[in-house]
Amino acid sequence: MKQIIIRYGLYTGIIITLFMVISSILFMQNQEMSSTSMFIGMTVIFGAFLLVFFAIKKYKETIGNGTFSFKNGFLIGLGVAIIASTIYTIVWAIEYNMYFPDFMDKWLAYELKTAKPEELAAKTAELKTMQENYKNPILFVLYTIMEVLPIGILYSLVGALIFRKK
Repeated sequence: MKQIIIRYGLYTGIIITLFMVISSILFMQNQEMSSTSMFIGMTVIFGAFLLVFFAIKKYKETIGNGTFSFKNGFLIGLGVAIIASTIYTIVWAIEYNMYFPDFMDKWLAYELKTAKPEELAAKTAELKTMQENYKNPILFVLYTIMEVLPIGILYSLVGALIFRKK
């Protein structure tokens, strides 16, 4: 079970991280591509987490002998999601701190530039708070991991439901 979780967690983490790096490079080169890079990033995250289904199916076919409980399916998917989310968070922390320390400034400027005039004050306050929170390492990790982990948890639940054997 551990081998399946680690293997598929690494695969998923590498895929989402690779595209996160690409989309952040695109954004840093041209902030006007924010919507495009965000779309690409989220599409890849949703696509890469399909590997949760493959991990659950692999377990069911090899270790579970064609059967397993919802709990086992969910735990396999959750393990994959945690590993992938951890890889994503570590790589983003390295990328942000070493290569793009001005990312939040550029992102904030772009978001405020594209905000509707009636939303500008609220948006400014919200983004300034997030920018300040990003300076706290614990909040930085929480913000980052929450970009991907909930998607992995959702896929884990769905995969466990689909592949469970009554």
